[in-house]
Amino acid sequence: MFTSSLTTVECTSIEGDSTSQVQEAFSKLFSAGNLIVPVQPTHAVRELATALKWRHGINLSPMDSIQVASALIAGAKEFITTDGADNLKSKTILGNAYLIEPLGLRVTLATGTQELPSEYRMEELFPINSN
Repeated sequence: MFTSSLTTVECTSIEGDSTSQVQEAFSKLFSAGNLIVPVQPTHAVRELATALKWRHGINLSPMDSIQVASALIAGAKEFITTDGADNLKSKTILGNAYLIEPLGLRVTLATGTQELPSEYRMEELFPINSN
């Protein structure tokens, strides 16, 4: 799996929860070197992030533009987002999937992935125990 090295800046809470349990989950996820390959925000990534809006009409937040450009530069086939199925607003990755997919990057939720094994296809990325 690929992700922008800037993802750690975005992932600081889950639905407003930034307890030590959530912090530990994110720390473990991003330190798993055999699972996640960080994509550095190189010149090529930055140029493509800008081109997404200027050349392709894909209107995303700056961080989401970096994420999509990182996936494209890394050669990913699929972009798994946690935006949520109900988050189809015009500036979200899911809301722009129809413009991103012609660039060769399928946009999906984790439950709809065609690339990950079934054990990784869960409703929630970080289910929080209610104990």
